[in-house]
Amino acid sequence: MVRYLKERKISTLLLVVFVGILLGSFLTELVSLLPGGDHNVVRNIFTTSIPIRFGSFEDGAFQARLIDFGALRFQFAFELKINLLSIVGLISSVSIFSKYK
Repeated sequence: MVRYLKERKISTLLLVVFVGILLGSFLTELVSLLPGGDHNVVRNIFTTSIPIRFGSFEDGAFQARLIDFGALRFQFAFELKINLLSIVGLISSVSIFSKYK
């Protein structure tokens, strides 16, 4: 992988990773349309996600973190949901990126 990074820009790799994550999200949405509700095991395996969050929990809800510098004040929040299909999309896009020059 390091050899490929020398030949290509890191911004291209980041774009490929982003596209892979989007592909995984699209696949997750397609699998979530399977009938059967909560009793469909395949749907539950592929659509169960683990959230990674930067922010705060107040009153049971995810809130943006307030950053206050006196004259400048803004809110920042970040949430990443990782599931099996997003990892599959990420791996497939990176492997396609590494095979084609």
